[in-house]
Amino acid sequence: MRLRDAPRNIMGHWMQTARRVRWIVWLWLILVPVVAGDTATPVRVLVLYWGSKDSPVNVAFEKGFLGVLRSAIGGAAEYYPEYLETDRFPGDAQAIALRDYLSRKHVDHRIDVVVAMSSASFDYLNRYRQALFPYAPLVFHTTTLPAPSDRLAALNTTGVVIDDAYRRTVEMAVRLHPGTEHLFVISGTREHDGRFEREARDQLRDLQDHASVTYLTDLPVDALLAAVKSVPARSVILYVRQSQDEPGRTLDVTDMLSIVAHSAPAPVYGLSKTFLERGAVGGYVTNPEVDGAKTGEIVLQVLRGTRTADIPVTVVPSTPMFDWRQLQRWGLAEDRLPTGSVVLFREPGVLSRYRWYIAGGASVILAQMALIGGLLVQRERRRRSEAAWRQSEARNLAMRRAMPDLMFLQSTDGVYIDYHARDSSQLLVPPAQFLGRNMRDIMPPELAARFARAVERSVATGDPQEVEYSLPINGRMKHFEARIVPCEHKTVLSIVRDITERKEAEGALQQAREEVIRLTRSTAMGELTASIAHEVNQPLCAIVANARACLNWLESDSPAPDADENLRQALHDVVSDGNRASDVIRRTRELFSEGRVEREAIDVNALISETLALTRARLDVNHVALLVELGSGLDAVWGDHVQIEQVLLNLVANAVDAMQDNVDRPRLLTIRTWCTTDDAYVAVCDTGRGLPSGSEERIFSAFYTTKPDGIGMGLAISHSIVQAHGGRLLAESNPAGGTMFTIVLPLAPDRVAGTVDDRSTVVGTK
Repeated sequence: MRLRDAPRNIMGHWMQTARRVRWIVWLWLILVPVVAGDTATPVRVLVLYWGSKDSPVNVAFEKGFLGVLRSAIGGAAEYYPEYLETDRFPGDAQAIALRDYLSRKHVDHRIDVVVAMSSASFDYLNRYRQALFPYAPLVFHTTTLPAPSDRLAALNTTGVVIDDAYRRTVEMAVRLHPGTEHLFVISGTREHDGRFEREARDQLRDLQDHASVTYLTDLPVDALLAAVKSVPARSVILYVRQSQDEPGRTLDVTDMLSIVAHSAPAPVYGLSKTFLERGAVGGYVTNPEVDGAKTGEIVLQVLRGTRTADIPVTVVPSTPMFDWRQLQRWGLAEDRLPTGSVVLFREPGVLSRYRWYIAGGASVILAQMALIGGLLVQRERRRRSEAAWRQSEARNLAMRRAMPDLMFLQSTDGVYIDYHARDSSQLLVPPAQFLGRNMRDIMPPELAARFARAVERSVATGDPQEVEYSLPINGRMKHFEARIVPCEHKTVLSIVRDITERKEAEGALQQAREEVIRLTRSTAMGELTASIAHEVNQPLCAIVANARACLNWLESDSPAPDADENLRQALHDVVSDGNRASDVIRRTRELFSEGRVEREAIDVNALISETLALTRARLDVNHVALLVELGSGLDAVWGDHVQIEQVLLNLVANAVDAMQDNVDRPRLLTIRTWCTTDDAYVAVCDTGRGLPSGSEERIFSAFYTTKPDGIGMGLAISHSIVQAHGGRLLAESNPAGGTMFTIVLPLAPDRVAGTVDDRSTVVGTK
């Protein structure tokens, strides 16, 4: 070794050592899990494209790829695009030069994931991967699976594959052109590697039995055009790619397609969306932007630590797309296209071509028509509104004139603002004396205070309030009812109605009702005459007998030794029987006398005993058996003694009348009492004919009766008496026959309910 070469060897040794250190650092960084969006060091992704930077396919792919990558991890991702461009720089020398360039360029950058955006890119990276990126996972995007699945797992590789676009496009073309006998496949690259022919052969192997397949691969332009022009009838051309040309000249694949499509006497189909605008009829194509997004999703999985062996190869579906102009050229109807087909470059009709002009003119016309129509409609609405307003005013005026009530509009603090009166004579004072003044200056103080409180409540709650009051006018007491309603703008409307006639009618009605009750009592007087006579006759007979005994003892010449004691006892009996007769007369007089309802705590059980004493004779005459079950705790029922006794007398009399026709069943009257915490209950049951069907709702109505000679007022009056006591009178038919009337009366406020007693009394039939 020469001395001058020593520094160079030492430098080489240090460079080799430094390179080994870098590999160790890269290996350690790769083994550290990368979490998207939460990483201390940026992740680096390198994409190796086949074509140039300006290729439409590359631009769309890059847009979708970066959109997914940056939306997930944002600025933490560093993106390095590289371009193979073997169609412009073919040969091994160029490949090696690119390898050295990439090695020097990224020597200080750890690449986390490498993406091959074509089959050519994959082949290149697979060839030089150990020299460039030996530890970086590889994600590919190819038209066919570049290697067996087990081989890909061993290579730390996964990716995206297009779904049989060659085969599906040819099958579709054959269906659209029935009777196709020849298929020509055009493919060629400056590398003369035949990769596209191999991919096509692999997918079109099953179609050779239906049509002859000719591959025009790697032909010069002149030879290719000559072959295209001479294709026979019933042929279809599949254009894959053609970049073969003379040395030193770059040939664009889309320009070549345009030349082929215009020269061929047969329809040309392609596999790229960019081919459609250069003469291709259509084909199953993928969206490069969608492909880029799918590839970016797989890259994100790798960056998050998922092994490539655990990520299956994703198959991207292709979409049938067509050029509308070529469909017209070859006479293909759109209804024959596959479902979901996309038709591009559709030539607009006259309406579509000049739609903005037409839309503008139509808009102006429509605007003018709308303006004119709006003015006409507004004019008609205004005319109708004015007519409706006039009619409404006429109706309101007629209603106000017909309304007998007075109306006063006041502020919330009581100042009169306006009024309405059908006749000025309705006003107690002239308008000049109350308009603009406060009601405190017009009304009596106590009445003004009541109105003020009602106005305050009405404004606070938003609900109407009512005030009834009376005023002496011209020597007569007049009654009024005012309804106060809240209005807008801090005002209230007072509607005042003269209810004097109603109040007088209600008073007259009450007097008539009391008179009817009294007459009903008088009518019952006749029915109770026998009972009263029986009750009075017994003590009178006893008085007479005792008085005669006293006379006999006094007139006797030899009185017995105990004559004085017997005389004294007889006189006591006379006094007792006299009081008994007096009580019967007193109860009878109270029952049929007029008087106000005076409520007090009464003993219901004692009241029932008095009632039965009055009706004893009638029960005996009609052979009615009596069963009495009296409960305890009913000595403090809140009510009027006389009126409650009248109700009981009426119910007992009705029960006796209802059982007069009983022949095959006994005549039994049952009276039962009990109480609860708040109410006392009295049940009067008979075994008579029962209530007619459907009469439960009408039984207490005035003038409704089931008796041939009845007037229908007894139960109605009884019902009103019980209601006046705050109670209820109920009627229902017994299942075994007969009717049960139940009186429910409130107990005294300080009453505590007792328990039901077991006392029962049976009075036999006579």
